[in-house]
Amino acid sequence: MIDSITYASICLGVFLFGLFLGLKIFGLIDWSWWWVVTPLLVPVALTFGLILLIVTIAALFPGPNL
Repeated sequence: MIDSITYASICLGVFLFGLFLGLKIFGLIDWSWWWVVTPLLVPVALTFGLILLIVTIAALFPGPNL
């Protein structure tokens, strides 16, 4: 189930990027390039945020000393 959710989110990001890119190239939208590329950057930001959360929790609640 995780694989299908991941695949769907990647496809959605790529689709939105392609749509925004086409609209930007043909001059139908006047957005910054940052907004056009954002669908590709969201999964990267979420991954780094999750890693940061895990590292923070691990630092605040260390395991028992063996």
